[in-house]
Amino acid sequence: MPQSPAFTISGRRVFGDNTASFQLTFTNPDDQALVQAYEWYLDGILIIEAEDDSFAEQVTCGTHTISVRVLSNNTWSGTQELGFETCKGAGILVVDLFNNATLNVIGLIDNAEVAYSHVAAYAGVNIIPAGAEPANALVLASDFIDQPTLNWRFEFNIAKLLTNYPQSTSFVFYIDGRASAPVAVFGAFILKTFASQMTLIGSAGSYIPSVSGNNLGSSVSFTSDLVGGADGSHTEADLTMIIKLVYDVASATISYITRKSIPIDSDFDFMTVKYAWDHGGTDLDIMVGFENNGTTDDFIYVGYGQPNATVPANTVPQTDAYLWWGSDNTTIAGNENVLIGINQFVAGHGGLPDVVEVGLYAVWFGQPATGDFTVQLVTYKGGTMSQSGTDFVNTGGTQVSSVTINANTQIHNSLSTPANAYKVGTLKYTRSTATAVIVIN
Repeated sequence: MPQSPAFTISGRRVFGDNTASFQLTFTNPDDQALVQAYEWYLDGILIIEAEDDSFAEQVTCGTHTISVRVLSNNTWSGTQELGFETCKGAGILVVDLFNNATLNVIGLIDNAEVAYSHVAAYAGVNIIPAGAEPANALVLASDFIDQPTLNWRFEFNIAKLLTNYPQSTSFVFYIDGRASAPVAVFGAFILKTFASQMTLIGSAGSYIPSVSGNNLGSSVSFTSDLVGGADGSHTEADLTMIIKLVYDVASATISYITRKSIPIDSDFDFMTVKYAWDHGGTDLDIMVGFENNGTTDDFIYVGYGQPNATVPANTVPQTDAYLWWGSDNTTIAGNENVLIGINQFVAGHGGLPDVVEVGLYAVWFGQPATGDFTVQLVTYKGGTMSQSGTDFVNTGGTQVSSVTINANTQIHNSLSTPANAYKVGTLKYTRSTATAVIVIN
Protein backbone atom coordinates (compact mmCIF):
# COMPACT_ATOMS: atom_id res chain seq x y z
CA MET A 1 0.00 0.00 0.00
CA PRO A 2 1.45 3.42 -0.93
CA GLN A 3 2.48 5.50 2.06
CA SER A 4 0.83 8.84 2.77
CA PRO A 5 3.09 11.88 2.29
CA ALA A 6 4.76 13.12 5.48
CA PHE A 7 3.82 16.66 6.54
CA THR A 8 3.66 19.00 9.51
CA ILE A 9 1.56 22.03 10.49
CA SER A 10 3.50 25.29 10.54
CA GLY A 11 2.24 28.28 12.50
CA ARG A 12 2.36 30.17 15.76
CA ARG A 13 0.94 28.85 19.00
CA VAL A 14 -0.12 32.30 20.23
CA PHE A 15 -2.10 34.93 18.28
CA GLY A 16 -2.71 38.42 19.57
CA ASP A 17 -6.20 38.74 18.08
CA ASN A 18 -8.78 36.14 17.03
CA THR A 19 -7.30 35.47 13.56
CA ALA A 20 -5.32 32.22 13.31
CA SER A 21 -3.35 31.03 10.29
CA PHE A 22 -1.49 27.78 9.55
CA GLN A 23 0.30 26.18 6.61
CA LEU A 24 1.12 22.58 5.74
CA THR A 25 4.79 21.82 5.09
CA PHE A 26 5.64 18.58 3.31
CA THR A 27 8.84 16.72 4.19
CA ASN A 28 9.29 16.06 0.47
CA PRO A 29 7.91 19.09 -1.41
CA ASP A 30 7.18 16.89 -4.46
CA ASP A 31 4.66 14.88 -2.40
CA GLN A 32 2.27 17.82 -2.35
CA ALA A 33 1.44 17.15 -5.99
CA LEU A 34 0.04 13.74 -4.94
CA VAL A 35 -2.55 15.27 -2.60
CA GLN A 36 -6.16 14.88 -3.79
CA ALA A 37 -7.91 16.62 -0.89
CA TYR A 38 -7.36 18.28 2.47
CA GLU A 39 -9.51 18.16 5.62
CA TRP A 40 -8.98 20.71 8.40
CA TYR A 41 -10.57 20.39 11.84
CA LEU A 42 -10.96 23.02 14.56
CA ASP A 43 -11.37 21.47 17.99
CA GLY A 44 -12.37 18.21 16.29
CA ILE A 45 -15.03 19.76 14.03
CA LEU A 46 -14.57 19.61 10.25
CA ILE A 47 -14.14 23.05 8.63
CA ILE A 48 -16.13 22.83 5.40
CA GLU A 49 -14.57 25.87 3.71
CA ALA A 50 -10.91 24.87 4.32
CA GLU A 51 -9.98 22.74 1.31
CA ASP A 52 -6.33 23.52 0.53
CA ASP A 53 -2.90 23.43 2.20
CA SER A 54 -3.46 26.50 4.40
CA PHE A 55 -5.91 27.73 7.02
CA ALA A 56 -6.60 31.36 7.90
CA GLU A 57 -9.80 32.11 9.76
CA GLN A 58 -11.20 34.11 12.65
CA VAL A 59 -11.96 31.93 15.66
CA THR A 60 -13.25 32.60 19.15
CA CYS A 61 -10.80 33.87 21.77
CA GLY A 62 -9.31 31.08 23.86
CA THR A 63 -7.46 27.77 23.58
CA HIS A 64 -7.96 25.61 20.49
CA THR A 65 -6.59 22.66 18.54
CA ILE A 66 -6.12 22.74 14.79
CA SER A 67 -5.73 19.40 12.97
CA VAL A 68 -5.51 18.26 9.37
CA ARG A 69 -5.28 15.16 7.22
CA VAL A 70 -4.67 14.68 3.49
CA LEU A 71 -6.00 12.30 0.85
CA SER A 72 -3.51 10.77 -1.57
CA ASN A 73 -3.69 7.57 -3.60
CA ASN A 74 -7.34 7.44 -2.49
CA THR A 75 -6.17 6.91 1.11
CA TRP A 76 -6.46 9.33 4.03
CA SER A 77 -3.33 10.02 6.03
CA GLY A 78 -3.13 10.12 9.78
CA THR A 79 -4.09 13.40 11.45
CA GLN A 80 -1.52 16.01 12.54
CA GLU A 81 -2.58 18.51 15.20
CA LEU A 82 -1.31 21.65 16.92
CA GLY A 83 -2.59 23.48 19.97
CA PHE A 84 -2.84 27.29 19.93
CA GLU A 85 -4.30 30.28 21.76
CA THR A 86 -5.94 33.44 20.43
CA CYS A 87 -6.38 36.92 21.93
CA LYS A 88 -3.31 36.45 24.10
CA GLY A 89 -0.24 38.06 22.56
CA ALA A 90 1.27 41.42 23.41
CA GLY A 91 0.99 44.45 21.18
CA ILE A 92 3.42 47.04 22.54
CA LEU A 93 6.46 46.90 24.85
CA VAL A 94 7.06 50.11 26.82
CA VAL A 95 10.42 50.70 28.55
CA ASP A 96 10.98 53.67 30.89
CA LEU A 97 14.20 54.99 32.47
CA PHE A 98 14.14 57.15 35.58
CA ASN A 99 16.24 59.80 37.30
CA ASN A 100 19.09 60.33 34.87
CA ALA A 101 19.05 63.38 32.63
CA THR A 102 22.59 62.84 31.26
CA LEU A 103 22.01 59.74 29.15
CA ASN A 104 22.97 59.22 25.53
CA VAL A 105 20.48 56.37 25.06
CA ILE A 106 19.12 54.39 22.11
CA GLY A 107 16.58 51.62 21.53
CA LEU A 108 16.82 49.02 18.77
CA ILE A 109 15.59 45.63 17.54
CA ASP A 110 18.13 42.78 17.31
CA ASN A 111 16.58 40.27 14.87
CA ALA A 112 18.46 39.65 11.64
CA GLU A 113 15.25 38.88 9.75
CA VAL A 114 13.64 42.21 10.67
CA ALA A 115 14.00 45.19 8.36
CA TYR A 116 15.55 48.08 10.30
CA SER A 117 17.29 45.68 12.70
CA HIS A 118 19.97 47.68 14.58
CA VAL A 119 18.59 50.98 13.29
CA ALA A 120 18.53 52.99 16.50
CA ALA A 121 15.77 55.27 17.75
CA TYR A 122 16.77 58.10 20.10
CA ALA A 123 16.14 61.74 20.96
CA GLY A 124 15.94 63.59 17.66
CA VAL A 125 15.48 60.35 15.69
CA ASN A 126 12.23 59.41 17.33
CA ILE A 127 10.57 57.12 14.76
CA ILE A 128 11.93 53.95 13.12
CA PRO A 129 11.48 53.62 10.22
CA ALA A 130 11.80 57.34 9.55
CA GLY A 131 8.64 58.91 8.23
CA ALA A 132 6.32 56.16 9.47
CA GLU A 133 3.14 57.06 11.28
CA PRO A 134 3.70 56.40 15.02
CA ALA A 135 1.04 53.67 15.07
CA ASN A 136 2.81 51.82 12.24
CA ALA A 137 6.39 52.37 13.40
CA LEU A 138 8.58 49.58 14.77
CA VAL A 139 10.28 51.71 17.46
CA LEU A 140 9.47 55.04 19.08
CA ALA A 141 11.89 57.01 21.27
CA SER A 142 11.25 60.01 23.47
CA ASP A 143 13.22 63.20 23.61
CA PHE A 144 14.42 64.08 27.11
CA ILE A 145 11.38 64.04 29.42
CA ASP A 146 11.72 66.75 32.03
CA GLN A 147 9.70 65.10 34.79
CA PRO A 148 10.61 64.47 38.46
CA THR A 149 11.23 60.77 37.79
CA LEU A 150 10.57 59.70 34.19
CA ASN A 151 13.30 60.94 31.82
CA TRP A 152 13.33 58.53 28.83
CA ARG A 153 10.82 56.19 27.15
CA PHE A 154 11.01 53.66 24.33
CA GLU A 155 8.20 51.69 22.70
CA PHE A 156 8.47 48.59 20.49
CA ASN A 157 5.65 47.50 18.20
CA ILE A 158 5.40 43.76 18.89
CA ALA A 159 2.04 43.49 17.10
CA LYS A 160 3.54 44.75 13.84
CA LEU A 161 6.55 42.46 14.22
CA LEU A 162 4.26 39.46 14.75
CA THR A 163 2.29 40.39 11.63
CA ASN A 164 5.33 41.05 9.45
CA TYR A 165 7.45 38.13 10.69
CA PRO A 166 5.06 35.26 11.54
CA GLN A 167 7.85 32.66 11.53
CA SER A 168 9.93 34.40 14.22
CA THR A 169 9.85 32.60 17.57
CA SER A 170 11.19 35.54 19.58
CA PHE A 171 12.01 39.23 19.24
CA VAL A 172 15.02 40.84 20.94
CA PHE A 173 15.14 44.48 22.04
CA TYR A 174 18.06 46.49 23.42
CA ILE A 175 18.30 49.75 25.31
CA ASP A 176 21.95 50.90 25.14
CA GLY A 177 23.52 54.02 26.57
CA ARG A 178 26.08 56.00 28.55
CA ALA A 179 25.76 58.53 31.35
CA SER A 180 28.01 61.39 32.39
CA ALA A 181 29.47 59.16 35.11
CA PRO A 182 29.20 55.47 36.12
CA VAL A 183 26.04 55.03 38.17
CA ALA A 184 23.06 52.70 38.61
CA VAL A 185 19.92 53.51 36.63
CA PHE A 186 16.40 52.48 37.52
CA GLY A 187 13.71 51.60 35.04
CA ALA A 188 10.54 49.63 34.38
CA PHE A 189 8.85 47.90 31.46
CA ILE A 190 5.33 46.72 30.71
CA LEU A 191 3.52 44.89 27.92
CA LYS A 192 0.32 46.27 26.39
CA THR A 193 -2.41 44.19 24.76
CA PHE A 194 -2.45 43.31 21.07
CA ALA A 195 -5.18 45.85 20.37
CA SER A 196 -3.04 48.68 21.79
CA GLN A 197 -1.64 51.39 19.53
CA MET A 198 1.47 53.55 19.78
CA THR A 199 1.11 57.33 19.70
CA LEU A 200 3.60 60.22 19.87
CA ILE A 201 2.55 63.31 21.78
CA GLY A 202 4.30 66.68 21.89
CA SER A 203 6.50 68.17 19.19
CA ALA A 204 10.10 67.89 18.00
CA GLY A 205 12.41 68.30 20.98
CA SER A 206 9.74 67.25 23.47
CA TYR A 207 8.25 64.06 21.98
CA ILE A 208 6.90 61.48 24.44
CA PRO A 209 5.65 58.08 23.16
CA SER A 210 2.34 56.93 24.61
CA VAL A 211 -0.04 54.00 24.15
CA SER A 212 -3.78 53.77 23.74
CA GLY A 213 -4.79 50.40 25.16
CA ASN A 214 -4.71 48.20 28.23
CA ASN A 215 -1.88 46.58 30.16
CA LEU A 216 -0.99 42.92 29.61
CA GLY A 217 0.24 41.98 33.07
CA SER A 218 2.04 44.15 35.61
CA SER A 219 4.95 46.55 35.31
CA VAL A 220 8.40 45.05 36.01
CA SER A 221 11.09 47.21 37.67
CA PHE A 222 14.80 46.76 36.97
CA THR A 223 18.20 48.21 37.88
CA SER A 224 21.23 48.34 35.60
CA ASP A 225 24.78 49.65 35.67
CA LEU A 226 25.62 52.65 33.49
CA VAL A 227 29.07 53.40 32.18
CA GLY A 228 30.36 56.98 32.14
CA GLY A 229 31.73 59.08 29.32
CA ALA A 230 28.57 60.31 27.59
CA ASP A 231 29.78 62.58 24.78
CA GLY A 232 26.66 63.08 22.67
CA SER A 233 27.19 60.00 20.49
CA HIS A 234 24.20 57.80 19.68
CA THR A 235 26.25 55.31 17.66
CA GLU A 236 25.58 51.77 18.85
CA ALA A 237 29.28 50.84 18.98
CA ASP A 238 29.94 53.73 21.40
CA LEU A 239 27.32 52.59 23.91
CA THR A 240 26.88 49.64 26.26
CA MET A 241 23.82 47.59 27.09
CA ILE A 242 21.45 48.91 29.74
CA ILE A 243 18.81 46.19 29.31
CA LYS A 244 18.17 43.38 26.85
CA LEU A 245 14.55 42.18 26.58
CA VAL A 246 13.44 39.01 24.78
CA TYR A 247 9.78 38.53 23.83
CA ASP A 248 8.98 34.82 23.54
CA VAL A 249 6.18 34.44 20.97
CA ALA A 250 4.98 31.05 22.20
CA SER A 251 4.38 32.16 25.78
CA ALA A 252 3.77 35.90 25.11
CA THR A 253 6.21 36.74 27.93
CA ILE A 254 9.34 38.85 28.40
CA SER A 255 12.71 37.71 29.74
CA TYR A 256 15.40 40.26 30.43
CA ILE A 257 18.95 40.85 31.61
CA THR A 258 20.64 44.05 32.72
CA ARG A 259 24.26 45.05 32.47
CA LYS A 260 26.59 43.75 35.10
CA SER A 261 30.27 42.82 34.95
CA ILE A 262 31.35 41.00 38.11
CA PRO A 263 35.06 40.43 38.76
CA ILE A 264 36.25 37.10 40.13
CA ASP A 265 39.42 36.84 42.20
CA SER A 266 42.45 35.21 40.59
CA ASP A 267 44.56 32.31 41.82
CA PHE A 268 41.99 29.52 42.05
CA ASP A 269 42.11 25.82 41.24
CA PHE A 270 38.41 25.00 40.91
CA MET A 271 35.35 26.87 39.68
CA THR A 272 31.70 25.90 40.08
CA VAL A 273 28.58 27.55 38.71
CA LYS A 274 25.36 26.98 40.65
CA TYR A 275 21.86 27.79 39.37
CA ALA A 276 19.38 27.95 42.24
CA TRP A 277 15.64 28.62 42.40
CA ASP A 278 13.08 28.85 45.18
CA HIS A 279 9.52 28.57 43.78
CA GLY A 280 10.40 30.77 40.79
CA GLY A 281 9.26 27.80 38.75
CA THR A 282 9.54 24.04 38.52
CA ASP A 283 12.64 22.23 37.22
CA LEU A 284 15.10 24.79 35.87
CA ASP A 285 17.30 23.13 33.25
CA ILE A 286 20.77 24.52 32.66
CA MET A 287 23.28 24.46 29.81
CA VAL A 288 26.94 25.43 30.10
CA GLY A 289 29.52 25.26 27.32
CA PHE A 290 32.74 26.76 26.00
CA GLU A 291 32.11 29.16 23.10
CA ASN A 292 34.03 31.18 20.50
CA ASN A 293 37.47 29.85 21.47
CA GLY A 294 38.33 28.17 18.17
CA THR A 295 38.42 24.61 19.55
CA THR A 296 36.61 21.39 18.72
CA ASP A 297 35.22 21.43 22.26
CA ASP A 298 33.36 24.70 21.68
CA PHE A 299 29.54 24.67 21.52
CA ILE A 300 29.35 21.28 23.24
CA TYR A 301 27.21 21.72 26.35
CA VAL A 302 26.51 19.90 29.57
CA GLY A 303 23.15 19.98 31.32
CA TYR A 304 19.78 18.32 30.92
CA GLY A 305 19.19 16.80 27.48
CA GLN A 306 22.87 16.94 26.46
CA PRO A 307 24.65 13.77 25.26
CA ASN A 308 27.06 13.53 28.18
CA ALA A 309 27.57 14.80 31.71
CA THR A 310 31.17 15.74 30.91
CA VAL A 311 33.16 17.46 28.17
CA PRO A 312 35.14 15.65 26.81
CA ALA A 313 32.57 12.86 26.91
CA ASN A 314 33.02 10.17 29.57
CA THR A 315 36.09 11.77 31.17
CA VAL A 316 37.61 9.62 33.96
CA PRO A 317 38.08 10.85 36.58
CA GLN A 318 35.31 13.40 36.10
CA THR A 319 37.29 16.07 37.97
CA ASP A 320 39.67 16.14 34.98
CA ALA A 321 36.87 17.18 32.63
CA TYR A 322 36.60 20.64 31.09
CA LEU A 323 32.94 20.59 32.20
CA TRP A 324 31.11 18.27 34.60
CA TRP A 325 27.36 18.54 35.20
CA GLY A 326 26.11 17.47 38.63
CA SER A 327 22.81 15.93 37.37
CA ASP A 328 19.18 16.99 36.99
CA ASN A 329 16.96 18.57 39.65
CA THR A 330 13.22 18.56 38.89
CA THR A 331 11.93 20.24 42.05
CA ILE A 332 10.28 23.63 42.66
CA ALA A 333 13.13 24.70 44.96
CA GLY A 334 16.63 23.42 44.32
CA ASN A 335 19.83 23.82 42.34
CA GLU A 336 21.88 22.43 39.47
CA ASN A 337 25.64 22.78 39.18
CA VAL A 338 28.56 22.51 36.77
CA LEU A 339 32.24 22.17 37.67
CA ILE A 340 34.15 24.28 35.13
CA GLY A 341 37.69 23.03 34.51
CA ILE A 342 39.16 26.28 33.20
CA ASN A 343 42.73 25.23 33.99
CA GLN A 344 42.25 21.84 32.31
CA PHE A 345 40.70 23.48 29.24
CA VAL A 346 43.62 25.92 28.86
CA ALA A 347 46.19 23.15 29.34
CA GLY A 348 44.43 20.94 26.79
CA HIS A 349 44.30 23.44 23.92
CA GLY A 350 46.97 25.38 22.09
CA GLY A 351 46.40 28.63 20.25
CA LEU A 352 43.63 29.86 22.51
CA PRO A 353 42.67 33.54 22.55
CA ASP A 354 43.68 35.41 25.69
CA VAL A 355 40.03 35.62 26.73
CA VAL A 356 38.32 32.22 27.03
CA GLU A 357 34.51 32.26 26.94
CA VAL A 358 31.92 30.01 28.58
CA GLY A 359 28.21 30.48 27.76
CA LEU A 360 25.64 30.18 30.58
CA TYR A 361 22.04 29.26 29.67
CA ALA A 362 18.80 28.34 31.44
CA VAL A 363 15.23 27.30 30.57
CA TRP A 364 12.27 26.15 32.64
CA PHE A 365 11.29 22.55 31.90
CA GLY A 366 8.33 22.82 34.26
CA GLN A 367 5.91 25.70 34.50
CA PRO A 368 7.55 29.02 35.48
CA ALA A 369 5.98 31.18 38.19
CA THR A 370 7.88 34.41 38.84
CA GLY A 371 10.72 33.04 36.69
CA ASP A 372 13.30 34.19 39.24
CA PHE A 373 16.55 32.28 39.83
CA THR A 374 20.15 33.00 40.79
CA VAL A 375 23.51 32.06 39.30
CA GLN A 376 26.40 31.76 41.74
CA LEU A 377 30.04 31.41 40.67
CA VAL A 378 32.37 30.07 43.36
CA THR A 379 36.15 29.46 43.14
CA TYR A 380 38.37 27.37 45.42
CA LYS A 381 42.11 27.03 46.03
CA GLY A 382 43.48 23.62 46.93
CA GLY A 383 41.70 20.53 48.22
CA THR A 384 39.58 18.19 46.13
CA MET A 385 36.15 18.44 44.51
CA SER A 386 33.43 15.81 44.77
CA GLN A 387 29.77 15.50 43.82
CA SER A 388 27.08 15.61 46.50
CA GLY A 389 23.61 15.19 45.02
CA THR A 390 23.34 17.84 42.32
CA ASP A 391 25.98 19.98 44.06
CA PHE A 392 29.80 20.04 44.14
CA VAL A 393 31.72 20.39 47.40
CA ASN A 394 35.35 21.22 48.13
CA THR A 395 37.22 19.24 50.77
CA GLY A 396 40.50 20.43 52.26
CA GLY A 397 40.73 23.68 50.30
CA THR A 398 39.75 27.31 50.74
CA GLN A 399 36.98 29.29 49.07
CA VAL A 400 38.57 32.16 47.14
CA SER A 401 35.54 34.04 45.81
CA SER A 402 31.78 33.87 45.43
CA VAL A 403 29.55 36.10 43.30
CA THR A 404 25.79 35.77 42.77
CA ILE A 405 23.67 37.13 39.92
CA ASN A 406 19.90 37.53 39.99
CA ALA A 407 18.22 36.38 36.78
CA ASN A 408 14.73 35.90 35.41
CA THR A 409 13.12 34.15 32.47
CA GLN A 410 9.69 32.89 31.48
CA ILE A 411 11.04 30.75 28.62
CA HIS A 412 9.56 27.29 29.03
CA ASN A 413 10.26 24.25 26.81
CA SER A 414 11.95 20.85 26.66
CA LEU A 415 14.08 21.41 23.56
CA SER A 416 17.45 21.39 25.41
CA THR A 417 19.25 23.71 22.99
CA PRO A 418 20.90 27.09 23.64
CA ALA A 419 18.97 28.58 20.71
CA ASN A 420 15.71 27.87 22.56
CA ALA A 421 16.97 28.81 26.03
CA TYR A 422 17.67 32.05 27.87
CA LYS A 423 21.31 33.20 27.82
CA VAL A 424 22.16 34.44 31.29
CA GLY A 425 25.57 35.70 30.23
CA THR A 426 29.15 34.79 29.42
CA LEU A 427 31.98 33.83 31.74
CA LYS A 428 35.16 35.43 30.37
CA TYR A 429 38.49 34.14 31.71
CA THR A 430 41.61 36.16 30.81
CA ARG A 431 44.60 33.83 30.64
CA SER A 432 47.29 36.52 30.84
CA THR A 433 46.02 37.80 34.19
CA ALA A 434 44.34 34.61 35.48
CA THR A 435 41.20 36.63 36.24
CA ALA A 436 37.58 36.19 35.24
CA VAL A 437 34.37 38.17 34.96
CA ILE A 438 30.77 37.24 34.30
CA VAL A 439 29.40 39.56 31.65
CA ILE A 440 25.62 39.94 31.62
CA ASN A 441 25.41 41.48 28.19
